[in-house]
Amino acid sequence: VRVMILIVEDEPWLADMYTHAFSNADIRTFVAPTAADALQALDEHTQEIELVLLDVLMPEHNGIEVLYEMVGYSDWAHIPVVLLSNLTPSELHIQEHIKETLHIKRIVEKARIKPDQLVSLVQETLA
Repeated sequence: VRVMILIVEDEPWLADMYTHAFSNADIRTFVAPTAADALQALDEHTQEIELVLLDVLMPEHNGIEVLYEMVGYSDWAHIPVVLLSNLTPSELHIQEHIKETLHIKRIVEKARIKPDQLVSLVQETLA
């Protein structure tokens, strides 16, 4: 069974670029453009999703709010998360104990990572 990840990204061109890169690596993706779509996807595909790539800044609800929802449900709490942001990790001000509590495995600055590097990072995180 191939790995499946949830990509939560409101920019369609970025979501498409990530989906293509993961497809080339034989990793299935499910794309959610909003926080509400992400929570619905988690609800419907809980057993399949092995990692969440989560944009921090989105319209309506942000990625941090999604994280708090995730840790509130025992079925989702174990799913590792890679945060994607236009902000640097230091600009996000996420302390280590918060990263542990919210199962944040990595924080990635979108502008500094190529799709193939993101695929490698996800593969390492899942290994």
